Amino acid sequence: MVTNLAEEIATKAAMLPDDLQSEALQFVESLLARQSNGPDSKREFINVKGILQGNYDSLDEDIRAMRREAWKKFPRDVER
Repeated sequence: MVTNLAEEIATKAAMLPDDLQSEALQFVESLLARQSNGPDSKREFINVKGILQGNYDSLDEDIRAMRREAWKKFPRDVER
């Protein structure tokens, strides 16, 4: 009997063929990467539904928001 979840995962993964073991490893690595990003680092995506329907107003606002974010920390008072 397997005593902990990590051992159970390893035992079942060992039963898979090599190509599926590689895929399982990639999946676990993606989970670890997602965990290391933390809950506050969720990416915001542009809603393309409006763009596909010809509604470009939301796209313009998204572009403006991305520009504001990109330039937010740029130094304003630069001496020449």
